[in-house]
Amino acid sequence: MAAGEVPAPVDLHATALQWKGERYVVLSFAIPRPALPATLSLAETEVAHLVLDGLSNAEIARKRRSSPHTVANQVSTIFRKLGVRSRSEMAAFLSGAGR
Repeated sequence: MAAGEVPAPVDLHATALQWKGERYVVLSFAIPRPALPATLSLAETEVAHLVLDGLSNAEIARKRRSSPHTVANQVSTIFRKLGVRSRSEMAAFLSGAGR
């Protein structure tokens, strides 16, 4: 690899598309989930990943077959343990921007 080059992600996928007579190639790859602190319980870790995926409390509750109230409590506990006040602050903190 030449100086300044960045290696391609291991799981890089290419999809060929045609739209309005033009051909396109869309490249995609998975972004690894951030490591979560060991202070979170298994349930809190699962909820935190779903929050980071952009799900609402109601969507998380449906997916986990629990009540929205339970999820709201878990999200509050996650925020307290991480020292953040919002979903966006949590995402920034876990991406390294808030550290």
